[in-house]
Amino acid sequence: MKKLVIALLIAIGSNLVAQNNVEFTEKNFPDNKTGLKSAQANLDKGDDYFEMGPQSWETALRYYLKANEFNPNNAYLNFQIASIYRQFNNTHEAADYYEKAIVLEKDYRNKALLPLAEELHLDGQWDKAIEMYNEYNTLLNSSSANKIELENPEGSVDVEKKYVGMRILQCNNGKKNVRDSIPIIMLNMGTQINGKYPDYTAAVNATEDMIVFTSRRTGSTGGMIDPESPFEYEDIYYSTKNEDGTWTKAEKLKGDVNSSDHDAVVWLSSKGDKLIIYRYDKNDNGDLYESENKNGSWSKPEPMKMINSKYRETHACYSPDGNTIYFTTANPKYATKGGLDICRVTKDETGKWGEPKEIDAINTIYNEESPFIKSDGKTFYFSSQGHTSIGGFDIFKCEIEGDKVTSLKNVGFPINSTSNDVFIFFTEDGKKAFFDSDRKGGQGEKDIYEMFILDAIKLPLIVEVYDERTNKLIESDLSVIEAAYIPVELDMKNDNIGTYSSLIGVSKYYTADARADGYLPSKIKFNTKFEKMPNFDTTVIRQKIYLKPTFAPIVMKCELKNKKTLAMVEGEIEITSGENVITKLHTKEGKCEYRLEVDVDYEVIVIAQGYKIVKEKLRFTKEDLEKTIYLNMEMEEFELGDKFVLKNVYFDYAKSNLRSESINELNVLKEFLTNNPQVRVEVSAHTDNHGSATYNYALSDSRAQSVMEWLIGNGIDAGRLTSKGYGFDQPIAPNDTDENRQLNRRVEFKIIK
Repeated sequence: MKKLVIALLIAIGSNLVAQNNVEFTEKNFPDNKTGLKSAQANLDKGDDYFEMGPQSWETALRYYLKANEFNPNNAYLNFQIASIYRQFNNTHEAADYYEKAIVLEKDYRNKALLPLAEELHLDGQWDKAIEMYNEYNTLLNSSSANKIELENPEGSVDVEKKYVGMRILQCNNGKKNVRDSIPIIMLNMGTQINGKYPDYTAAVNATEDMIVFTSRRTGSTGGMIDPESPFEYEDIYYSTKNEDGTWTKAEKLKGDVNSSDHDAVVWLSSKGDKLIIYRYDKNDNGDLYESENKNGSWSKPEPMKMINSKYRETHACYSPDGNTIYFTTANPKYATKGGLDICRVTKDETGKWGEPKEIDAINTIYNEESPFIKSDGKTFYFSSQGHTSIGGFDIFKCEIEGDKVTSLKNVGFPINSTSNDVFIFFTEDGKKAFFDSDRKGGQGEKDIYEMFILDAIKLPLIVEVYDERTNKLIESDLSVIEAAYIPVELDMKNDNIGTYSSLIGVSKYYTADARADGYLPSKIKFNTKFEKMPNFDTTVIRQKIYLKPTFAPIVMKCELKNKKTLAMVEGEIEITSGENVITKLHTKEGKCEYRLEVDVDYEVIVIAQGYKIVKEKLRFTKEDLEKTIYLNMEMEEFELGDKFVLKNVYFDYAKSNLRSESINELNVLKEFLTNNPQVRVEVSAHTDNHGSATYNYALSDSRAQSVMEWLIGNGIDAGRLTSKGYGFDQPIAPNDTDENRQLNRRVEFKIIK
C-alpha cells in the first residue's frame, strides 16, 4: 500500500488538521513546466476515462496515479483516486486517499466523510470509523445537510441517520466480538472456478461433484456492461468434479437460464436438479424464479408466484422436505420491520401454498438476506445488517422450528469480516460450506472459497505401543490428552494387544502417555495440523510409542541436607527422565529410596519449606548408588528484586491462553509460594521485537495476567501477586537470531517483598 503522509486526527472540532491544496498551475510549479504539462495531460486523460463510466475506471486510475506522482497534494485528484479504489474494494488505499482529500480541502468533507468512515470500518479501525461516522452525523444535523449528496436512494436525511447509526452499532459490535472465532480451513477454489471478475453465491449438490455460481466475468449472455459498475451483467456458471478431485473449467449453465439481464443463482437442490435464481428488473426491484434440469439442460425459469410481489424478493431456499420456502422480501405486508425481511410460506395438506408469514425473531429494523436451512431441517443460517453484525452483513446461525427461533448467534471470525458476508451454502453432512469473499489473496475482485468446519470433522486415531528393544506390541496403560486451557482426556478403545483407537479433532495438539510394568514410561506429543490440505475422508492419524525396559533395577538412595548446617531436611523430590515424570517422593527425615536404572540421566526438582528450589541433573552408577543434595535456606538466598525465568511456560501463537504443557512449571512456582508465605512476587511476561510496541505490550500483559490468574485459581492469595507485561522493553539477548528471540520470549517472577 502506498504510504501517504496525512494529518493526525484530533479529538475536538475538525477531526483532521488542514493542509494546503495544491492546484496544477505554473504558479505552484514555476521550475518544472515540462513536468506540469505532462501531469496535467495525465489528469485530463484520467478525467476523460472516468466520465466514460465505471467500466473505464481501471484505465482512469492509471492516469490519475501518474498525475499524483507529480503532485500528491491535490484534493480533487486524491478524491478521484479514492473513489476508484473504493469501487474495486481496495480498502486501505481508498481510506488513505479520502483522508488526504479531506486534509487538503475542507470542502471535500461533506462528500468524503461517509465513504472514509466506511473504508476505516472495513479496515477494522473501529474507533477512527466511529469518530468519522459521528462527525458525519453532526453534518446531517446541521443546516448544511441539504448540501450533502446522500447515499440512500430515497435521498432522506432520516434514512441516512438510521444507516449511520447501524454502522456505529456494527463498529461497537466489532470491538467486542472481533476475537470470537470458529476453527476452519479456507481454500480458494482456484482458477478453474474463480477469475479476475466477481464470482459468488456458489451452491453444490449432495454428492459435491457439481457446483453452480454467479459470475460477472466478460462474455455475458447479453454482452452488456452494468452502467453502475465496471463489470458485465450476471450470468450463472457451473463446473463438475473430475475423478482426481479437481474441477473442470467453469462454463455457462446449459439451457435457457441465462438472459441478457442479471441472472444469479441463490439455491440448488441436493439432487442438483432444481435451481432458484434471482432476476433484476428495471424498476430496481427483482423476483425469484425456478428452473429444472431436464436431460442435462436447464428449463426456462418460471416465476415463484407463491412469494413474488411488486416489491423486491432476493433469496430463497426450500426446506429438506420441500414443503416450506424461506425467502427474503421487501413486501411491507410481510416485512414489517422495514427493508428486507425473512419470511416463510408452507404447503397445506392438499399441496397448496399458504399465506407467507414473517419470522419475527430473525428480522431487525435493518436488512436480512440469504436464508439457508441445513439437511437436518432445523439448523438455519441467514445474513443480517443487524443483531451483532460487525460490518455490513454478517452471517448468523439459529435453530428454527415453525415460528420458534432459538440459539441465535453470530458465527464469528473468520467467516464474518468487516465486509459484506451475505451468502453461505453448506454441504449435506455439514462438514463443509461454500462462501464468497473479497478478502486479499484471491484470484479477482470477489472469489468463491471452500470452507472446512473443523469442529465437525473427526479423524480416526490409532496409537501403537512397542517394546523398544524387541519392537513387539505390548499391553500398556495409555492416556491421550487434548491440549487445551482445560485439558481433555480422550476415550481410547483397546483394539488389540498394544493397539488403541479413538476419534480426534483437526488443528489440535495432543500428548500420549504410555506406562507398563517393567518399563520406563514414555510420552509423545503430536498435532493434527497439515501443511497441505488432506482428504479428510481417508486420512488416519497414526502414532507409535516405544517403551524402554528397566533391566535389573537397583535401589538408589538419596538424602537432603542443609548446605550450611548439614542437618537432614524433609522435602519433596520429583524425578524426571526427558519429559516423563518417573516418580514423586517424600523424604522422611531427609532420606528416600527408589528403584532406578544405572547410567541413565535423570533430573530432580527438590522443594522443601524454607529452602530454595533445586533443579539439577542426577546420574547413578554401579559404583555410586547414593546421592546427597544440598539445600540453601530460602531467605538467605533470595533478595528483593531477584528474578527467575519460568522456562517451560507455553502459549499458543499470538494468544494468552496457557497450554497444558505449562502446568508442571507453574506447579513449581505454586509450591515455592506455598512454602514461603512471606514472599510476594511480580509475574511478568516479555516478547521479542516482532510486531508493534502497542501489540507486544498488550500481548505480554495478557500473558502475565493469565499466569497470575492460574496461581490464584490454584490457591495462592491474590494479595501476594501482581502482574505486568513489558513487551520487548527488557530483552536478555539481542533480537538478532531465532535462538536469541526465543530467550526474550519468556515469563519471569520477581521477589518484591
